[in-house]
Amino acid sequence: MTGRSSPAKQPPRPWMALWYFSIALGFLLLALRAYLLGVRLSLVLLRFVIALGFAALGWVAWRAWRFSARSCSSSAVTTSSSRSRLVSAALRRSSAS
Repeated sequence: MTGRSSPAKQPPRPWMALWYFSIALGFLLLALRAYLLGVRLSLVLLRFVIALGFAALGWVAWRAWRFSARSCSSSAVTTSSSRSRLVSAALRRSSAS
């Protein structure tokens, strides 16, 4: 053991989703090319399944990025609204006494 802690988890990035979608498109084009050249259908279907897998990874990465962006902005809104509620409650208490 070197005593190093594990690296912090990086937040999801939108370019990762685009990367996966690009790979999926590449496999889809390879499948289309193989189909047009008359390659065995099993190999064409294999490339198509791989393309679907990368498209699913892209969709999951995109949703993770969208969810993290939405939760960060909603937590900021929640924090500011809870602060304003605390301030208004403190003002009510001070004006009541």
